[in-house]
Amino acid sequence: MMNKLKTYTLLFSVTFFTIVCYAQAPKKGGSKFLNTLQKMEEIQKSSDEANKKNLETAEALRQARPGYEATNSTYYNHKLEDMPLPGYYIKKNGEKVEAIIGYQKPQFLIGMSNALFICKQEDGKKIDALNAQSDPNFKEWVKYEDIKAFYVANQLHAKNSEGHFTVIISEGAIHTTASIKLWNKETQLFKVFPVTQKLNGQKAGTFLDGPTEVEILSMMADAPAIVDGYKNGDYTLYEAEVKYNVWYEENNPGKITYIFGKDYGVTKTAKPAVATQEKTSYEKEVTSAAESAHRAPRIDVFAGRPATAPAAVASAKPEVAVKKESFVDRLNRIKADGNKVGVLVTSTNLVINPGSFSEGISKAQVMGSYGPLEGLDKLANTTVDQLNDGFGVDVFEAVDYSQIPVKEGKYGKVDDWWATKYKMIVLYELSPSYIAYYKTINTETLERSFNAQMKVNSEMIVMGAEDIKPDKLKYVTPSPKSWGYYRSEMHIASSDTDFNTIQELKSAINPPSDDEVIEAIIKSQKEYLDKFVKKKSK
Repeated sequence: MMNKLKTYTLLFSVTFFTIVCYAQAPKKGGSKFLNTLQKMEEIQKSSDEANKKNLETAEALRQARPGYEATNSTYYNHKLEDMPLPGYYIKKNGEKVEAIIGYQKPQFLIGMSNALFICKQEDGKKIDALNAQSDPNFKEWVKYEDIKAFYVANQLHAKNSEGHFTVIISEGAIHTTASIKLWNKETQLFKVFPVTQKLNGQKAGTFLDGPTEVEILSMMADAPAIVDGYKNGDYTLYEAEVKYNVWYEENNPGKITYIFGKDYGVTKTAKPAVATQEKTSYEKEVTSAAESAHRAPRIDVFAGRPATAPAAVASAKPEVAVKKESFVDRLNRIKADGNKVGVLVTSTNLVINPGSFSEGISKAQVMGSYGPLEGLDKLANTTVDQLNDGFGVDVFEAVDYSQIPVKEGKYGKVDDWWATKYKMIVLYELSPSYIAYYKTINTETLERSFNAQMKVNSEMIVMGAEDIKPDKLKYVTPSPKSWGYYRSEMHIASSDTDFNTIQELKSAINPPSDDEVIEAIIKSQKEYLDKFVKKKSK
């Protein structure tokens, strides 16, 4: 029995250590029990030291990683259902609000319900979310549409690109989220689907298994020194991911939006707590190129505008909506009141890859932006003429945005349309962008191509400025509609194409002048405008 193998397995928060020890034959005159106990104590001490070291390493990595990283691996706790728990939610403007949140089933926590159940106190009694108004602990609902994240039961939930809430496991260029789905209604079986991806690229991992080593390393292809360090055994795959996220944040500041922005605790970008390697010549080249990229200044639409309406745009008569009034009758009434329908055409800055991409496509990392399109007056005046002709009126008028007064609203500055003659406003916004991505063109050989294009999308909304609610515009059209658009010829090149700046991309795409783009938008919008006139003339 003295040589019998005894195995002790200790589970730690960072990794698993398997301790194997053999009971030695006691020395003459000694105690078998005491010798075995002493050996056990030595093993335990060694294990404690190793565990402490690993915990310190894990904490250093967590502090080094930009953004939030979960320390709790329990994605959902059924025992806490309907319990009021301390937490907080994050408003769209980044404000953090401490609250007692009613913990609900996963299908409600991920955004299928209308709001978070906010309680008065943490009293240890279950809430009745189905009959909230009669629950003595009910304080208010906070609508999901008004927040971008919330934290409860040691988990951070945030909106993804599709507008659904997911559990945030980690943030950064390479990040991991988990969605919880009801798999069987009868048994109330839920399954967790963790997904890792780089930026808005292809997702990796399923509920059966996480992302492969190859998938993770492919996400770090633009930092070969870090990939080589992992392959040489200098650090683990997780450490490589942390190093990559630190490297990416340093070289692409401001490109990734973290849940709390710059102001709150654990998600505040931290300085690296682990040593970083000397940048390779390739990394230096990319960094230098990113720094030299053209970047347009942020558009401040409120700068230099008046606080009161100038005489040229001042209201002739308050707008009071008439029930069951047709669109054409409303146009004529607005004219009879001495007022106008404004057509405001604006353009955002031209940016790179603003939206999410489909499976099989990964974004090229190109830095920079340009200013908005020029020639908007021509588009606005043409649109005014087409609307007046279509409806047989002369009430539509192009808006000089610099003359529209500004006032303080509930959440900051807003346009004061109510003080102007524009009682209906056609808001027509252009969104120019370059897209650049790698696309798999052969699923067997995994051959890819580099594609790039200039795009201009648009959104048209008709809003009403009624005096009934002088702090809120009212939809006149049932939902936002797309009007004009532009697409350049697609630039297709080999997969080893690697542009770093917007200047390089512009040179490759070789887009036409802004005037030609505006002409294309005017031509494309005619079909949509005719449908709009026909629908609203009924």
